[in-house]
Amino acid sequence: MTAAQDEDPVAQGSQAQDPVWGPGSQQSPTAGPTPAGVRALVMTWLHLLPRRSVVFLIELYRTWVSPLRLPTCRFEPTCSAYAVEALTRHGFLYGGWLSVVRLLKCGPWHKPGYDPVPDRGFRELFTRSDESSAVDTSTVSTPTEVRGN
Repeated sequence: MTAAQDEDPVAQGSQAQDPVWGPGSQQSPTAGPTPAGVRALVMTWLHLLPRRSVVFLIELYRTWVSPLRLPTCRFEPTCSAYAVEALTRHGFLYGGWLSVVRLLKCGPWHKPGYDPVPDRGFRELFTRSDESSAVDTSTVSTPTEVRGN
């Protein structure tokens, strides 16, 4: 080693043994994935796996089965598009529940039409936000405005 390499921490870092990549690695110790980072990545992947699996099955249906049938969906967006959007927006459990409820509406006992995915998720249904609790007095109508006087 030269004197310049003795003082250069970058040169020393490339020769240091990295606990993740092993001895003699050309990776710097901070450049490689840490065990905590790998664990977080695996947990995120496992968390998204059910949602992505169901969306994949819906996409298979939309690609291979749906073109063979006549368009008979009574709702806008279609049930498959609704399910993909609900799963993507609200997650596996609540999005799956919304999709099942939507499929149960497909019978003749329910009115057809526009039925969007709700903006508020399961958690927002039971919590009150500060924006919704504050009353805007500029939009509140007075009794004379309601009667048209």
